Amino acid sequence: FSRWHYNAPFSTYDHYATDNINCSNLHGGIGWWYHSGIECAHVQLNGRLPTHTDGLVPLNTGILWIGWKADRHYSFQYVRMLIQPKFKRHHVRHR
Repeated sequence: FSRWHYNAPFSTYDHYATDNINCSNLHGGIGWWYHSGIECAHVQLNGRLPTHTDGLVPLNTGILWIGWKADRHYSFQYVRMLIQPKFKRHHVRHR
């Protein structure tokens, strides 16, 4: 996950926690952890699947990861998110 999104509030099309700009609407109504300002997201894993085989979608609406391709029209075909605990617990075996 991009460090740029750390501590960003989760916003949706009907609830945005950023300053004056509804980033969710700019990204096609998709909920995500957006920052305020024009550049809302560097990563958007809840985007819409592309309908073209070239992976191109309307600006900022796809599954994007800025840095992989610097084009905000390019979308991944799929994404898989895996979540693990920040700290692993030590298992204690009882006899």
